[in-house]
Amino acid sequence: MGYPYPRSAHSTPWHGGGFLPTTPGGAHDNLVDSPLSSAARPEERWGVDTRWFVGACYGPVLDPLHAGVVNCKPKVNPLIAPAPEDRNKRDYLTWNMLFSSAFVHRSNEPAHQSWISGRDAPATFPRLSSLRIISRRFPWFVDVHARNPGIGVTCGDAIDTLAAFFMTQTPGKEYEVCSRADQMRISTAYHHNRSMADNVPGGRLGSGLRRCDWLGEQTMFDGIEADQEYVRERLSLSRSQRDMPCIFVLNCEKRLPMTADELRAEGLRGSRPSSRAE
Repeated sequence: MGYPYPRSAHSTPWHGGGFLPTTPGGAHDNLVDSPLSSAARPEERWGVDTRWFVGACYGPVLDPLHAGVVNCKPKVNPLIAPAPEDRNKRDYLTWNMLFSSAFVHRSNEPAHQSWISGRDAPATFPRLSSLRIISRRFPWFVDVHARNPGIGVTCGDAIDTLAAFFMTQTPGKEYEVCSRADQMRISTAYHHNRSMADNVPGGRLGSGLRRCDWLGEQTMFDGIEADQEYVRERLSLSRSQRDMPCIFVLNCEKRLPMTADELRAEGLRGSRPSSRAE
């Protein structure tokens, strides 16, 4: 049966993949797809892209099990993805992960302002009730759960969970099982992170290893991405085993010296009491 306007996720979340309808009377389109078939690959042919809109009206929320069953391949919100080579192409986040999420900065917001716009936007499309983050810089899994199950995991959920994760203290036995080279790297980072040097928390981190010490010099957030090649390597998956589409990879970048203006702006972003390490 034909319809007088194209498919739309705005009116029927499973069809059309996240785009508002155009003016009635446009091209006709048959609604013959399976309800699950278009969830992960929207067709950007009509109207406005609603995939990253804030709110509960722009698509379903899948749990990781169902996402795997239907072979869904979620896309990461560009805001929390690796920054583009051309920094003017789109907005992105910068963050020294030694500090709380109050220090996160969005590229198009004032330098002194802590990240606001996009915190409540979905972290993925389709939206997920939970997701897992891994990294080449540390051995643990970071599980991120949606604060609001009705809208799924948001960009703010992902960043806030990572910030809390990095402040977690680490038992000495986890350090002891590291290679000699990793122990030296972690030990060096531990002492530097608690020093009076610029761009580190200093004594606020307290004694005892924290997970952020595993980052070494690679403390800058460089985006979250879908990297199934590394996921399969990390989990030792065989060729016969399916991909794990709800596991994403955190990229970390080397921390570089900051200018006086950058240090001043970062201090203003994190000046609220909630920005201090616990």
